[in-house]
Amino acid sequence: MRVSLRSAARLAALAGAAAALAACGSSHAHQGRRTSRATTTCAETLDHIEALAGDLDRGLTAGPIAGFEGLSSRREWREACAHFSPWVRRCLFLSTVRQELSSCEPGSEPWSRRHEFGDVPPDEKEQFLSCVNASVDRRELSRCDYAR
Repeated sequence: MRVSLRSAARLAALAGAAAALAACGSSHAHQGRRTSRATTTCAETLDHIEALAGDLDRGLTAGPIAGFEGLSSRREWREACAHFSPWVRRCLFLSTVRQELSSCEPGSEPWSRRHEFGDVPPDEKEQFLSCVNASVDRRELSRCDYAR
């Protein structure tokens, strides 16, 4: 069987993530959820927000989500989501309670405190996005950062 260098790198990263999870011995509330390295979609993100916070078209249970106050319908969320970074979408998707959603606002993303996204070296950006996409819970996501 012939394996490309890119496929081999992906398999190695997945194996490393699996080994780290096994070493921690943790069980995840998100087992059975998508854990592939693909970017979390807006549809997945919005469905999850609704599961935690209520119907996006009916004004959300308990009012707007801090950091996302201007979004009051599913259409507005969908339009905004198209501009969210993979980190913001993954953070929203991995939140387990409504209160966690507000910590996912774009200003909370690690790179936004240090860089303009375009100023990050491509290999560092790729490592960060790989970490984000492989995260299966908020604790793992919090470990994703750019080298200092």
